[in-house]
Amino acid sequence: MQTEAPRDEGGRGYPELKLRPDVMGTPDGLSQAPYIRESRRIRALRRIVEQDIAVTSNPSARARLYTDSVGVGWYAIDIHACVGNPTAGTYTPTRPFQIPLGR
Repeated sequence: MQTEAPRDEGGRGYPELKLRPDVMGTPDGLSQAPYIRESRRIRALRRIVEQDIAVTSNPSARARLYTDSVGVGWYAIDIHACVGNPTAGTYTPTRPFQIPLGR
């Protein structure tokens, strides 16, 4: 994000983005614990779908905008293949996207 993310006004990167030691409670601003995916336990009020974030659906520099954004992401849609069907996975590039609160 600091060096490669496309900017709306042109150019690349947001060098003003920094890690937050004061928020994370560590000297370097990295998490104190590993990231653990909990998405299977969440019942979302609003879902982000492929058409909201995929490069093929969003010709501009970023994905769909949300007025109630509580976070950002920029990683591919990466669905791993299932046991017994090793070719069933998918990989789709995305634009930088927001994560809506879903009020």
